[in-house]
Amino acid sequence: MGSSAGTVAPEIAETREILGLSQTELANLFGIGRPSLASWQAGRIPVKRRATVERLHDLALVLRREMKPSRIPEIVCTRDSWLGHRSILEVIREEGVAPIYAYLARLFAYTNDRYCEANEIDTPICNPWCPKIRTPSVAVLIVRRRR
Repeated sequence: MGSSAGTVAPEIAETREILGLSQTELANLFGIGRPSLASWQAGRIPVKRRATVERLHDLALVLRREMKPSRIPEIVCTRDSWLGHRSILEVIREEGVAPIYAYLARLFAYTNDRYCEANEIDTPICNPWCPKIRTPSVAVLIVRRRR
């Protein structure tokens, strides 16, 4: 990702679109007001905040690549016990994107490799409400893209 204002500003709009956020929600995510967000979208992003914009955009691209785009807005707003009963957006607002990458790695491993012990069958889980498995809230929403 480039660090000039001309290359970072469009990432804000793409991030907002991928995550399904309003202008106000995106401004809150960055910890700024709507007037500041408008300034950022016009290319006047403070140098010290460009990396933050790039990191959030990179995460949004990972979500779009790995998940069905139509599910992303709901997924990022759903609270999950694996995130301390917070949503992805709440964690980003409080701690940045780094904890989300660890969460996604764990979540993707769970949805790919989990097997149903209750039925003692060697097939991936199709029923997220299996009585012997504590499924994370977001796992039932994920439908990963086929590669």
